[in-house]
Amino acid sequence: MDSESAIRVAADILEEQFGPVVARVGHVLLQRGPLRFQEILFYVQETQQEAVEFPALRNAMLVMLQHSLVSYQSPDESYLQVYKAESDEILARLRFPQYLEYVAAAKGEEAAEMLLLTLKYGRISKARLLKEAEAEMPPPELEKLLQQLVKERILRPDFDPRAEEARKRRRLEDSQDSKAETTEVVYRYDRVNLNLCICKNLLCRIVEEQVDELAAQVMMTMLTSVGPDSNERVMANWVSIESIHERHLGLFPNSGRERDPHRLREKLRSKLDLLVNKVEFLRHRRQATPLNEFTRLADLAARPARDGHEELRSEWIVDWAKAGDCLRSLTMSQLIRDRFGQVGLRIFNLLQEGDPPQKLEENHIFNICMIPLQEGREILQSMVKHSVLNLQQVARNSDGAVANSLWLYYVDMRRVWASTEELVLDALLNLRTRFRSENARIMPLESRAQSLTAKERLLLKEGRRVEDLLERGFLVLDSVLLAAKWNG
Repeated sequence: MDSESAIRVAADILEEQFGPVVARVGHVLLQRGPLRFQEILFYVQETQQEAVEFPALRNAMLVMLQHSLVSYQSPDESYLQVYKAESDEILARLRFPQYLEYVAAAKGEEAAEMLLLTLKYGRISKARLLKEAEAEMPPPELEKLLQQLVKERILRPDFDPRAEEARKRRRLEDSQDSKAETTEVVYRYDRVNLNLCICKNLLCRIVEEQVDELAAQVMMTMLTSVGPDSNERVMANWVSIESIHERHLGLFPNSGRERDPHRLREKLRSKLDLLVNKVEFLRHRRQATPLNEFTRLADLAARPARDGHEELRSEWIVDWAKAGDCLRSLTMSQLIRDRFGQVGLRIFNLLQEGDPPQKLEENHIFNICMIPLQEGREILQSMVKHSVLNLQQVARNSDGAVANSLWLYYVDMRRVWASTEELVLDALLNLRTRFRSENARIMPLESRAQSLTAKERLLLKEGRRVEDLLERGFLVLDSVLLAAKWNG
């Protein structure tokens, strides 16, 4: 069951993008769980004073089904369907600008245009997608680009649910015209893979900050071997140095220009060792491989086998769980520093040390962290109040009196992340409300931007600056949600 904060944010997104009726339906499904259509109609009428007519509710459900915001199934193989709201799909709509920016940077403007049309319609047929994509390339190249997007899981094919329902009805009516049962393949965006791409960019940014640009490029090359499986779990594959070198030149063609290939390969190997030993985002192994396989490799054919039959081959793999722990740790450290200062972060890190994490009394914490008593107590109480730290009572005597007890502070990361998600979702809702207010305030100025006075131009510039700051806040908070939902 989703939290109340998540339900409020999801309902706000639905109301802004699809209107109040869709927001009511989404709120009911998120709050009450899977329901039949008659139950949805009853609860929507019950929770709102203004009546919702049957056609309006039906259209709202069709819109949500079209955009995959609602899924359905038949639990007892009857005609009655049970509908369930997909909260992850609803909250992912906040990430649409990031998806478009990533695809435009990685695949070009034509690919971003295709993704934009898919996000706009929810599901779109191949013919309509190719027709409406405004691209300066001939249809064969445009279709080739579509196939590439499907191969890389930016888009994924799906069957039109209306055609599926029509085929079921024809089957139930014992239709003899089986040749007419055709389904048109439609496309929709792949939320899981696009979220994964954003996480990959975050990891590369961490490597670039901690090491250097070449190490970040090597990390990006290694991340090409990471992808989701059919169960939406992230899977990584072992990659050899030859494959890494080839992929690196494909991603960064300028790296091999006017350079010795063997020298570039040695640089890649040194960065791989750095990512294994220092950053610990990769793991390394030596795999025994038959000699005749190496004879097909130009750079290793001259190497003699150790025993005449086999050679040890180095391979690397992305340690996705370790990378996720690092990203979550850095995210939480930044949040703790922003909320409680450097002293609060020092206390938090101390209590996180050890396996399992430590439980310490306040005087011991103050002595190790070198914090004044009064300041330390204020920060400790504030962290306990916001569910960052927990307290455990240890009685000195058998009577269990509070006055004769020790109070130990400790960190429960599950509770910390749960409270952090609630805080982030509340902040997102506040920022969205503020953004709409700021947008409504400067909209009259935007409508006549070419005929403003000097004072009005300053007001318009300031309003745009505030909107940019609010949008940056969206991106930062959304990164926290991605780290909290990390699929390791």
